[in-house]
Amino acid sequence: MTDPLGTTVLAPAYPLWKGIVIGVTTALIAILLRELLGYAYDQDETPFLLFPASIIIAARIGGLRAGVSALALTSLYSLFRFLPAGTATDPNYITPLIKTGVFIFEGGIICSLIGVLQQTRRSAVTNEAKAILAEKFSRDYYEQVLSTQEELNALETTYRDLIDSNVIGMMLCSFEGKFYEANDAFLDLLEYTREDLNNDELNWISLTPKDFRDRDLHAIEELKKHRRIPPFELQFISKTGLIRNVLIGAASTGTGDKFIAFVLDRSENAQFQSELQTALNLAETANRTKTEFLANISHELRTPLNAIIGMTDLALDEDISDVMRDYIQTARDAAQTLTFLINDILDFSRMETGHFELDLDPFELPTLVEQTLKTLSLRAHQKGLELISHISPQVPRYVNGDKNRIRQVIVNVVSNAIKFTEQGEVFVDVSLTDEAAENDQMNWINISVLDTGIGISKEDQTRIFSPFTQVDASTTRNYVGTGLGLAICQEIVSRMEGRIEVSSEPGEGSRFDIIIPLESAVQSVPPPTRSITIDDFHGARVLIVDDNETSLRTLKSTLENWSMNPETATTAAEAIQKLKNSPREDSEEQFRVLLVDGLMPQMDGFEFLESIKKDGILPEASLMMLSSADRMMFESRCESAPVDAFIEKPISQSTLMDTLVNLLSGRVRPKTFEKRIRPTKNEPLTILVAEDTPVNQKVVEQILKKRGHNVVLANNGREALDLFFENDFDLILMDMQMPTMDGLQATKAIRENEDPNVPPIPIIALTAHTMKGDRERCIDAGASDYLSKPVDAEALLDMIETLVRSSGRKSTRIPTKTDKPRDEFAIPEKFHGALQRMGNDAVLFSEMITMYCDDYPSLLEQLQSEVVAENWEEAGHHAHRLKGLVYSFGTSLPPCETILVIEQKIKDHGSQLLESLLTRYENELSKLSDELQDVRVKILTIKS
Repeated sequence: MTDPLGTTVLAPAYPLWKGIVIGVTTALIAILLRELLGYAYDQDETPFLLFPASIIIAARIGGLRAGVSALALTSLYSLFRFLPAGTATDPNYITPLIKTGVFIFEGGIICSLIGVLQQTRRSAVTNEAKAILAEKFSRDYYEQVLSTQEELNALETTYRDLIDSNVIGMMLCSFEGKFYEANDAFLDLLEYTREDLNNDELNWISLTPKDFRDRDLHAIEELKKHRRIPPFELQFISKTGLIRNVLIGAASTGTGDKFIAFVLDRSENAQFQSELQTALNLAETANRTKTEFLANISHELRTPLNAIIGMTDLALDEDISDVMRDYIQTARDAAQTLTFLINDILDFSRMETGHFELDLDPFELPTLVEQTLKTLSLRAHQKGLELISHISPQVPRYVNGDKNRIRQVIVNVVSNAIKFTEQGEVFVDVSLTDEAAENDQMNWINISVLDTGIGISKEDQTRIFSPFTQVDASTTRNYVGTGLGLAICQEIVSRMEGRIEVSSEPGEGSRFDIIIPLESAVQSVPPPTRSITIDDFHGARVLIVDDNETSLRTLKSTLENWSMNPETATTAAEAIQKLKNSPREDSEEQFRVLLVDGLMPQMDGFEFLESIKKDGILPEASLMMLSSADRMMFESRCESAPVDAFIEKPISQSTLMDTLVNLLSGRVRPKTFEKRIRPTKNEPLTILVAEDTPVNQKVVEQILKKRGHNVVLANNGREALDLFFENDFDLILMDMQMPTMDGLQATKAIRENEDPNVPPIPIIALTAHTMKGDRERCIDAGASDYLSKPVDAEALLDMIETLVRSSGRKSTRIPTKTDKPRDEFAIPEKFHGALQRMGNDAVLFSEMITMYCDDYPSLLEQLQSEVVAENWEEAGHHAHRLKGLVYSFGTSLPPCETILVIEQKIKDHGSQLLESLLTRYENELSKLSDELQDVRVKILTIKS
């Protein structure tokens, strides 16, 4: 416990139990000594000499409790030792009894005295301790007073230094506005002197502009209530009338009506904020410019893509061979993939601003993977690589997800694998992972891409997912690219709540695992029924001949999943031996199907088939696996090879199944295909097409004419407006970006001048822009609907007929389909791509050549004239039209590269190099014209 001074009073030397133990111990020692001495001397007085000593010793060591304990124990011993039972009343024992009583009395006196002495000693010790503590506290208090005084002096010095400094202004004022004190910083801020202060020329109310008076009064009220106010913005008027922006905070002094305020000059900060706002405006302008740039780039890319997809759609409606149809369909799929990639580049910009969304719909996952890989197969086989795919049977066929985003991820990762692999293979495996799903319908799909390329070091495996980043400088030199693809993939997969994992070692290839959760979906369209299916060939023996182990393993797994009995051979010699050892015809154990790779070392597939045909061991059905590039290279050998069907690499499971069913059932594969466009059975429409690019005019015109409609063309919005007033149209297709008058202006003008008594004419906006808000701008201008380029024929016709039907003008039907045969022809290899994009239509290609040769001289002359006149906007329009004209025949031709540089120079308002560039461009166009004229003559010769 503590006394009033806070000091601790000393507790007894020992606690109760320790005092008792000490007393009992000393008493027992005394009793023991008594018993020992009793053997030597017969002294009855001994206890009364030893026991008081033990009591004194116990009390001295253990205190009063120990002395009383020793007294009690020795007294009991004396009573029982010297007063036996039954003799206590004997007169002879009166004396021992008296002695014992005296002994007890003396022991009590001893214990009491020792207790008093110990209490006195403790009191003395306590008082001494209090005196020491009091002295210590007095000394500490004195030191604290000195320290406090020093701190006060330091604070006073700091306060004075702060007041006298030029860092922050300070003023001591009354609530009514009078100044008592102000430092030099405050006076300098407002251009007053100390003399002005002493003459009471300063009043804080008069220093404040009228617009801030209410704020000042509110601050004073807050100061009176709460004795302080947080800093707030204010303005003061200097002596010369200048407005000073300040930050002011105040606190009441607590004595009377005075307060002290701290004032910080914010004039430079206000200027900084003004400059910051200007910079922000510039940044917003730059962002708008960036958005417009992306929109323009999208338009420039979509213009030739529109021609590619449109022409391939037209070509697919013609009667062409299976090989040609496959080529054109692959070209169309590739163009469609390129369209998706353009959209994804725009999506990267949207990702940066957080405006990226996923479009979830049911789709067929195996078909998506196979079609995507088919568009990449040519690139792989051109490098001599095997592109192999395998889809586990456990993978659900139909899933819900964003198929376009998944397609883009696969394209990016597989394209990288092909680019960074010089020899070997690229293997794509689709399977299910073992991860626990949220529900029974959710599946964790793992799309693994394995290559035998250069590999990636551990430290670079995270860097490759950063935008515009590649592995290292040497790789950048050898393998060009933007370094953007994997960053987009990472973001897309992350938005799908999935992940991309990488495992690789330099020189040992790479493995990318695209792991995404996809929910199983219900098949929206029932599959076509077959009278014969692959199940009808249960147990059929198949011999697979391929020198690639991965391809063998994949094909064998696929056929085993179909309950067939496949065997493999890695060389033609091994396959010949297996065929010779197999049972003869009419045996159920003979090989029914031979699946052979076309290109193998030592003996290729063609030589192998010829050999086994001569030996008479050719199975019932034979398939040859070739890439599209190989098939073109060995076209003559393919025609003469003893093979029942060709199947293109990478092997699609659905294509392989259909081919096997057709061959094993003895059916011939259908040679005809349904057309996408069939002439309408209703009254044809008269449609105005406003489009400035001749190629796009040709595409749309052909689509509409195939349907049976009448088409009128306009080259710009002004022509479209004039034609609208002069003719009666059922519908208008309006391109939004045209010279002279754009589509938005023309659409607004048409809507403003329409007859209110006649139903408004349907207007479909066509644009290559896909930025956010484009659709809204078209609809706001008066368009009935919106269609982005490249234009899909079925979507266009469906929209046309839906709008016309709802407007009450005409009535048509949805396209049905038919087919008819056509011829093929040959032209120089450099124009093969352009010819395929036009559906291998010789007449159309010849017409495009005529259009080019007729149009380019006048367009070039107009471009040169506008450049000389420095009319850069018109020059840009003419350059754009020339570029579209040339792009119809290919994007790698010399004029294509030159026009890109010219366009940039025009955007920069010319340079010294522009004149020489135009001269070079003119020569390139002239040379291209000569080449195309030769092609046209060759075409006419072939057709005649």
